Amino acid sequence: MVTIIAMAIFAVWHIWLNMMLNRDVLGSKVLHAEQIVAGLSAAYLVYQTGIVFAPIAVVIIVIMSIAYYASVLHARFFGHTIDFGQAKQLFLVRNAISLNQRIIFSSAYRLMRREDLLLLFFTVAACGFAGELLQRRLDSAMNCWIALDIVLVAMNVMLLANYKSIRNGQVNDTRFGLLFHYVLKSYVRRLRSKRTAELYAETPYEAMMASAVKKTVEDDKWRGIAKGKNVIMIQLESFQHFVLHRKIDGQEITPFLNKLARENMSFTDIFNQYAVGHTADAEFAALHSLYPHKDEIIYFKHYDKKFYGLPHLLREEGYETAAFHGFKGEYYNRRNMMRAHGFEQFHAEEDYYAGDRIMLGLSDRSFFEQTVSKIKQLKEPYFAFLVTLTSHFPFELDAEHCGLNHSAAVSGPLMDYYQSVHYTDGALKHFFELLERENMLDNTIIALYGDHEGVTLENLPALYKLLDMPTQSENKQLNRLEVSKVPFVIVNASEHQHQSLTVGTCGSTVDIAPTIMHLLGMPADNMPAALGESLFTADKERIVPFVLEAPGTYVSNHTVYVASYGAQFDKGWLFHRPTAKRIAIAGAGEDPRAWYQEALAVVQKSEATVKGDKITRRPSASQDEYEAEKWELVLSEAWMKVWDQIEQNAIVLPFSNIEAQHYINAFQYDLEGLEELMSKFRESSGRNVSFYTSVDFHSNNKPIYIANSEYLATLDEEGYKKIAVIDGVTLPAFLDSLPEDVLLVVSAKDDAANRFEGELLDSMQARGFGKLNRTVIRHSYINVLYKNGGFISLYEDVSKERIEQSWFENESLRGIMLPVELKVISSGAECGNVSVIKVGKISCSPNKRGLNIAVVDMATGIVLQTHNVDTYVTNYMQGAIYKLEKEQQGREDVVEV
Repeated sequence: MVTIIAMAIFAVWHIWLNMMLNRDVLGSKVLHAEQIVAGLSAAYLVYQTGIVFAPIAVVIIVIMSIAYYASVLHARFFGHTIDFGQAKQLFLVRNAISLNQRIIFSSAYRLMRREDLLLLFFTVAACGFAGELLQRRLDSAMNCWIALDIVLVAMNVMLLANYKSIRNGQVNDTRFGLLFHYVLKSYVRRLRSKRTAELYAETPYEAMMASAVKKTVEDDKWRGIAKGKNVIMIQLESFQHFVLHRKIDGQEITPFLNKLARENMSFTDIFNQYAVGHTADAEFAALHSLYPHKDEIIYFKHYDKKFYGLPHLLREEGYETAAFHGFKGEYYNRRNMMRAHGFEQFHAEEDYYAGDRIMLGLSDRSFFEQTVSKIKQLKEPYFAFLVTLTSHFPFELDAEHCGLNHSAAVSGPLMDYYQSVHYTDGALKHFFELLERENMLDNTIIALYGDHEGVTLENLPALYKLLDMPTQSENKQLNRLEVSKVPFVIVNASEHQHQSLTVGTCGSTVDIAPTIMHLLGMPADNMPAALGESLFTADKERIVPFVLEAPGTYVSNHTVYVASYGAQFDKGWLFHRPTAKRIAIAGAGEDPRAWYQEALAVVQKSEATVKGDKITRRPSASQDEYEAEKWELVLSEAWMKVWDQIEQNAIVLPFSNIEAQHYINAFQYDLEGLEELMSKFRESSGRNVSFYTSVDFHSNNKPIYIANSEYLATLDEEGYKKIAVIDGVTLPAFLDSLPEDVLLVVSAKDDAANRFEGELLDSMQARGFGKLNRTVIRHSYINVLYKNGGFISLYEDVSKERIEQSWFENESLRGIMLPVELKVISSGAECGNVSVIKVGKISCSPNKRGLNIAVVDMATGIVLQTHNVDTYVTNYMQGAIYKLEKEQQGREDVVEV
């Protein structure tokens, strides 16, 4: 009897978990026969473990219960179980647990239900019976073997019945129960990859891609209207299309985005493309016009592949490229992947002052404010890619950030979502205002789109009711696809090109890059692997396949086909979109079977492209043209002044670390090409141009010329003690050269006091720097000075702790009225290591080691200049040219730096 009760408890425990998962993934608690067999198998395995050693059985039950329940919670939000890549992110990526814990703990409680207590009951009961098993003997060893035989036979029958679907890689792996879910998932993934490789092994790749999608090439009035303009692309976290133009109690949820959509180019039928990689998948689809992978996260699995998407393409057109995000740079392996995308710079939370935080990280308002100043540093034309954060689940905003009055007609979770989206909409408006203030709008196009849904699965019924959508059970999948649409708006702010346009062509985030290329006048074949099309010229009779759904699922302008797992076309459902009615496949005016096959083929081809590392560059550009011939050595004015003074055999390091990294990133797959580039630079300049990382300083005995103080300390350690300044301006000379009637706002980062001794100390004290000296090394320091016939320090402070000060516009400091609002923050090396200077709402600190300086016009409050001087190692402003030699080679022309 104990045997029967124990196995029954174990079986119910496993089957109950599968019922929960079925409801959250498939929308029904109905069990499949395979899940029942899997449940009995799980019961038998746990039971036998308990016979051998009960504590192990208890540990297995507890661990599996936690893992199962985590997958159930994950499925309630995303509609699928936790993937291997996400588990890898959590446990293997450095600091990932601390990065994720805010999301995990703040989100989990919102997804829990009362009925989940039954899981706790079954888990405790199962553990209790596992403990009892050591005290009891088996009723009969023969019964045990008979039970095992029955289970094994049942599992074989189960697998054989689904063999075709498993082999085709089109089976829903949750069908076999959670115990075997991940084993089968891995097996299905390998089969799918093998099948995809076999399918296209004998097909020339160019022919395969040509058949994947019809690339329209016809011109229209929109092609090239933004040629040569800067591009800002903004991915809006959890923005769904239905929030546009929607009001609650008379309040617009997204008033600014509504205005942009009305007055610019708005695409109203755009579906998201994501799978287990969520936001990262949306980034990939939008930048490369390829589909994410259903069962793996590209950012983890394929970051070492060669990509040739929008960032690389624009770099070839002379654009400087940079990506920006307000969360940790290691999250989703973005540090590596942004480089693989082709971005020359990536600014993550670590590169921002993160004092203004909301929920998970840097607030969108602060993110936009600080990013404007970073974009200003880019050389035009530029491509800036921004990913927002504040409107991320679980949508918990403090009351001060909630801009909508609560509506009794909207449920709590939906209202929280609206509040978060409304906040980001306001931050977006602020971003546009800052761009306009900085005169950055006229020569720029801005593309905005949502990444994926924000409303959780359990709140979808309330949303359907709010949107007056049919609530019949057969409409659930149709409704879910329809509300998964995301906004896509392109703003062309130039006054003479400002036009309103609404495009209703069915599309997805895969079409974003080709659409932007269309406006920039770039041919579609510049991105040969792209599977999307320009939405300006795409065929109206086209389909959008879905990766996350059952393979073959697609949407067109008029219909939605929801495929069934198992590769049986006739078992799918076809819906008429305008009426939301299910229609007979045989009577459809379109050819759903052909489109079903196309949906399968396109996704398979995308997967083959990435996994096979087959992304190619445009045919018109040879490898050599891309890697070497297009690059020219551009020297600053300071370098040009001293170039003829440099010895032929001396080593010249004209690049900063960041500049050098740009070249290295561009040639990350071709070291020979990088050396070819260096040879070209040396030949054209007549000097030994090198990268810092390519020089063996220990064995080198040649003079070295640099223009970046960041190298001084490390070269000193290598024995380069003889330093001469060939060209440069000292800090006191710079201050004296400034115009009269200006305000100097000074903030230290890391260590600004190391060089403040001797002559420099005396000179700077005469210019209002009274508290900075070598007794306060690595301290925080701020100073606000007024120059008008001399220097007056209006406020000066130094401390071991972080210093933060703010002043209002027209506030008086020592009798001087400030022309603009100021905020200054300094954190020395031991208390945060950051410098922030805000003049008005503009962040203008270079945020580099040493003294960061903003020069403000007292009459207008406008920032005239921003500078940094690395007073940890030098007395000279940025841009000075230094000559360094080892002591045994030194001459007597050494000067103080």
